[in-house]
Amino acid sequence: MIYLVIRVIAACALVLSCLASSGSPAISVPGNEGWGYFANHRILRFYRKVDHGGKQSRLFIDSASVIIQERKGVFWVGSLLGLYTYDEKRDMWFDFGRDSDEKFFRSVKTICQDKLGRIWLKSLRSEVKFFDGRNWHNADELHPPAAIPADNSVMFAGKDDRLWFVTDAGLTAFDGSEWSSPVSPPENVQDAYTALASRYTDQRERSSMERSSIVKDPGREKTGRYANELLSTIYCGLQASDGSVWLGSKKAIIRFEPNKNAWTLFPLGELFDVRLIYEDRQRRLWFADQQGHLSVYSGMKHLWQSYDLKTYFPQVQPREIKAIYQDKLGQCMVGTADGGLVIFLEKENKWKMLGDANSAPPVYGVNAIAEDKMGRIWISVGHGILVLGQ
Repeated sequence: MIYLVIRVIAACALVLSCLASSGSPAISVPGNEGWGYFANHRILRFYRKVDHGGKQSRLFIDSASVIIQERKGVFWVGSLLGLYTYDEKRDMWFDFGRDSDEKFFRSVKTICQDKLGRIWLKSLRSEVKFFDGRNWHNADELHPPAAIPADNSVMFAGKDDRLWFVTDAGLTAFDGSEWSSPVSPPENVQDAYTALASRYTDQRERSSMERSSIVKDPGREKTGRYANELLSTIYCGLQASDGSVWLGSKKAIIRFEPNKNAWTLFPLGELFDVRLIYEDRQRRLWFADQQGHLSVYSGMKHLWQSYDLKTYFPQVQPREIKAIYQDKLGQCMVGTADGGLVIFLEKENKWKMLGDANSAPPVYGVNAIAEDKMGRIWISVGHGILVLGQ
């Protein structure tokens, strides 16, 4: 009898050892924590740290800045500490930087997938690489090679499954095999952009500016001195459901309509710049800076609505807006790096904040929010990633 007990204990120890060496994550089951719900959604899972052979990884989830799910279902998580994939079917994490000295994997800012299934990464230093399923390659290894300079580039995935790049050479799209010809704003748009900047003498004058626009005159040609000025100040981009491309910059909001070859400028209003653009379920566009300001544009009504998070939460003073997401209930989630998760109940015109003081899961910074193919919500919350049901 004693011999059988010893055999059972030994077998259990062997199984646990194999799991640890395989890279299986250490998962905290929410039911055992007694959390239940978060942001009006049921907590399904909470990923804390990844365990590799008994040694915890570099706390990658503490600073996860981007989360996407590729078409095959695998999740990609990028942060300033590493690049990871998660295969939910096998419940397995993989650390790309674990056995590599490549600094690129520890400074991931953007992750996209092209039409051919390749994964594209852009680092904080504007380096661009792609993964073909076996190996990593530089962008210039494509055929034809990518015309992406090593600096001042912005990358984002479009609604048309193309990848969009903003460089000093212009705005260009990649469909997996061919690159579109770069386009740049014409002189009159560049002049208007410079004029907007000169009018930003103080915040009061900026807030009183009308949301006027200047549209491209197709007959005018751009010159060399205009090719870089506007596009070199772009921070982020998004392709809306109607196909238009929106760019956020230091001095203005820029819209490009490919079908019309038309450019439109919108003054920043109360925004100091634009670091994030998001399209909600009503096809409204949300623009955010890193001073706690939000501006919402309804294209159907041509209306702008502005919010300042610091006025709603004067004690916390949240400024760094990192993520925006609207759930199926209609509530808007705003992730901040310095104030936790802000919830906006638009129908009731109420704002509330979930942080360490009033949230069971540890929430001291929210840098990424994503929805997977099953409609679940993935939120990077300080010490881990919460997975919520809808």
